[in-house]
Amino acid sequence: CAVRVQFHKKPSQTVDSMDKIPSGIVPNGHTTTLYTAWTSTDTTVDQVVVGSTPIAHPNMLGLFPKNLLNAGIKRAFRHKGSFYYSNLPATRKSLNMDYPMNLQDLTTMYDFTGKTFAVTGGAGALGSDVVVALAGCGANVMILDLRLGGVDAIKERLGERASLVEAIEVNVMNRDSLVTAGEAIIKRFGQLYGLVNAAGGNSPRATVSSTMSYFDIPEEALRFVLDLNILGTMIPCQVLAKLMTETGEGVILNYSSMNAYRPLTNIAAYSASKAAITNFTSWLAVYLAQNYSCNIRVNAIAPGFFLGEQNRFLMIDKDTGGWTPRGQKIIDHTPMGRLGNPEDLLGCVLWLLSPAASFVTGITVPVDGGFSAYAGV
Repeated sequence: CAVRVQFHKKPSQTVDSMDKIPSGIVPNGHTTTLYTAWTSTDTTVDQVVVGSTPIAHPNMLGLFPKNLLNAGIKRAFRHKGSFYYSNLPATRKSLNMDYPMNLQDLTTMYDFTGKTFAVTGGAGALGSDVVVALAGCGANVMILDLRLGGVDAIKERLGERASLVEAIEVNVMNRDSLVTAGEAIIKRFGQLYGLVNAAGGNSPRATVSSTMSYFDIPEEALRFVLDLNILGTMIPCQVLAKLMTETGEGVILNYSSMNAYRPLTNIAAYSASKAAITNFTSWLAVYLAQNYSCNIRVNAIAPGFFLGEQNRFLMIDKDTGGWTPRGQKIIDHTPMGRLGNPEDLLGCVLWLLSPAASFVTGITVPVDGGFSAYAGV
């Protein structure tokens, strides 16, 4: 990809020479041809992007000459004393840095038009709202779920945007199933940009109760919960995040839990598995940034208490319809005094998936009504 632009070293001097980027500094072996020059008036900017592929390592980010903006220069970086410039379109309107963020900038950051996301567990209670929100912001969304019964309702909610959503039956604990899904995503929508790992859950068979102690929980029940939550996140990342390394950009959002901060009674396997997700999120963020691209971000949310089919038996008394003693304790320990609604997650989810969080990676954000902040007194 040769980029031909002209810019001024001094008002009376035009530079029009091409240097190839030195080999070994471009991720994934990509090469391109860009102009280089010196200038004196500087301000910071983003990295060079060719098509959708970032070609600048963060260590090469340098200073950008403001006086070149009028010459159509949109990207720049510095390597070993030389500046590299491209006139490819900017993705951030705030590039000029001459004004603070405004409503138009913010709106643009949450416009996912043309971006493709995969959502595991996307037909479930929490995942379906993420699917609807992403499609509502213009994204193409592929639902990856073992049970697709909720897909029609999702499309009905979207109305004329229903064509932005497709679904495929996927077992998140099976690599072959995910490879097939990755091929389907590319065939239907093109390159994958984002992955939301919303699949997961607990099992009554892996839960301590009045009739079963921790010592009596069947091994297969423990393995099911651990595999669903840990491998059901790690394997999708192995298969689908690899697609992001081919373009050098993307976002991953994992689902941790309050149990990662404070393990709750009775659900040992679930608590351990969600603590593992928080740890894995940080690990993967560092791995991808250091070895592939700083433009592939990985974060997680830690939802507080949301009522779903997998925890209803713990929260609601089936005979009275009221809170169980456990449910009442949770309400009492949540300063906001209620359980979460699925839409309560969306502000944080969309922020972490958007360019508004472009310098945020490796963290887990609680969305819990204050549960993790309250000491009980």
